[in-house]
This record gives sequence, structure tokens and C-alpha cells, in this order.
Amino acid sequence: LGQLAEIYDGAKPTVSRGCFAQAWSVGELLRAVYEWEQL
Repeated sequence: LGQLAEIYDGAKPTVSRGCFAQAWSVGELLRAVYEWEQL
């Protein structure tokens, strides 16, 4: 896994904003994948 920005716009085009590499964004993605796999 590389890096995820802090914030993404919901409307197209989805532009990243804020910090370009945020640890809690990566952590939340990993948590969501884990939760999805537990279904």
C-alpha cells in the first residue's frame, strides 16, 4: 500500500486535498478492508 491523501472531494473529478500522505487515511482503509473480509 502506498499513500493516501487526507481528503478527497466526493464530486467528480475526485481531487485530493490536504496532506498528500496521511497515516490515518491508510489506517482507515486497512480497517475497512478487514471489516469487509469479516462479512
